[in-house]
Order: sequence, then structure tokens, then C-alpha cells
Amino acid sequence: MNLHPSTHIVDSSKLQEFMECPRKYFYRHVLGLTQEDSSHALFFGTTWHSALEQLWLNGMDETALQIAQATFLSEYREKFDEISDEIFFPKTPYMAAEALEDYLRLFQREAEEWQVLHTEISITVPILNGHVLSGRMDLLCENINTGQKKVREYKTTGRFDRQWRDQWLLSTQIGTYTHALYSLYPVEEVYGVTVEGAIFQKKGIQIQPIPCRRTPDQMLSWLTSTTLWFDQLQVGLDWLAATPDERLENLDVLPVFPMNTQSCTKYFGCQFHDFCAAWTNPLQHVEEEPPIGYKKEFWDPNEREAKKVIDLRKES
Repeated sequence: MNLHPSTHIVDSSKLQEFMECPRKYFYRHVLGLTQEDSSHALFFGTTWHSALEQLWLNGMDETALQIAQATFLSEYREKFDEISDEIFFPKTPYMAAEALEDYLRLFQREAEEWQVLHTEISITVPILNGHVLSGRMDLLCENINTGQKKVREYKTTGRFDRQWRDQWLLSTQIGTYTHALYSLYPVEEVYGVTVEGAIFQKKGIQIQPIPCRRTPDQMLSWLTSTTLWFDQLQVGLDWLAATPDERLENLDVLPVFPMNTQSCTKYFGCQFHDFCAAWTNPLQHVEEEPPIGYKKEFWDPNEREAKKVIDLRKES
């Protein structure tokens, strides 16, 4: 099977999806399938990232706030007009402008101690067994008093509960950023990662920072576990790459990327649930044209241009 080039670039989000359900990973990242109407939340989050970048780079004051709000509105309106605001409320430019005000009030004083080193950083970090993880840090900053380095990771969500909050403490993505920090700096200079959640709900907006700090011993556990999961992912990809298409299509059952049926109904349910319920070998049903309501869109974490590139394969 000829795999799409993006399949060989594994970032923490892809690996996390494989850990959640290998068959879900197969549909999304090997076949490149996703629902046609799944773009708003991703686009809103990307635009929120752009606004926060302007807030930090322009001094975290009232002038920076106006620039950030204008940046969000300009980028958002390129794809979604005012008529759609009612459909997507509360994730709208008006609510984002209000959230940016809350963000400024919360972090303005802290910004006096933390200077921005880089934003939109593309990272490539080696782990064990020859595996490499890609990723993108939102913002890397340094404490002017202690010299410690911290990654700020921006998240937008419509729900804020213990399940959403606690997921970041053991997240593969946050572990990848922490691994990069320990690879770049002495132990005493590593602060860790803070996930800055922007919660957009009809009842109001909330900005919630979640410190995610791991010791070197905890990172050794992360490294071992992450490598084991990557090993399993690579076994499936290698098997597909070595198997001719005609043999794959004649198999009654796909023998790699098994279903994790405990994840089928998490959150709002899996977009591939009906496929798994009906098909024992997806390759007999998914041909050149995707199923109705779906499109082919492969995810390459290196596709978007970065403002800073850190390749730790060279460092190691």
C-alpha cells in the first residue's frame, strides 16, 4: 500500500489519537478521512492563537489588546461572515474580543516577568528506538528573574469539567513539549508547560491556566510509555507499506489498527462509528472517492509555516 507522505510524520496529536483508538487513527491519518463540516472549531482555535500571539508580541497592554482583537476579527471574517455568528455562538468574534480582555487582565502582571523568546515554534524531537515526534509550540518564554523557560499552550473549548482539565497532566502533547524543554535547557532552567484554556460557553467566558510540570523521573516514564505506543503504531504502518493493494482488498478483516470499542462514545461520539459497525475491512469500501459527508484531508504538522524551527535530532 502506498502511504500518503504525511503518514510518516507523527506528531503528538496523531499518536494520542492512535492511543485512543488505532482504527480511528487509521481512518483519519492513513485514509485521510474527516467530516466535511468539521472545520469551524479548528479554524476558531487557529485564529485565537493568532490573536494571543499579537497580544504577547505587542506588550500585553491596551494597545496590544486592540491589535489582537482586530487580528482575530480580520482573520475570522475571511472564512465566516456575520450571518454565521448565530450558528456558532458562543465561538464568535464578539465573544473572542471579550475573552481577550479577560486574558489581558489575568496575565498582564505576569507578562512583566516573562519575556517572549519565540512564537509558533516547529519542533522535531527524537525519542527511543529511532522514533521522532513532531510538534508546534504556541509560545516559549523566559522568566527574567530566574531564567526558567516555559511553554504556553493555548486551547479553546466549549466544556470545562474535571475530565477536560485533568487530561493535560498526562497528555502526550504536553509531554512532548516538556521533553523538548529538557533536551534544550539544563534541568534547573525548565519550568514546564502551562495550558491556557479559553472556555466559551453560552453562560459566559472563562480563562483557566493549568500548570503541567513534570520532573525528570516523570519524563522518563513518559518517554518509555510513548516509545512503546510508537512501536505499535510503526508495526501497523510497516505492515501496510509492505502489503500489495490487491492483497489488502481481498482480506476479509483488516489485521492491523484494531478497534478500541471503549472509546466509541466518548465526548460526542466517534465520527467513524458507523464505518466500524458495518465494515470488517475498510479497504474494500473506501476507494478513490470518500463516503458521502466526508472528505480527504491529510494532516501534516509541518505544513503550516513556522516562525522558529527547532530540530533536536541535530542537537542529539
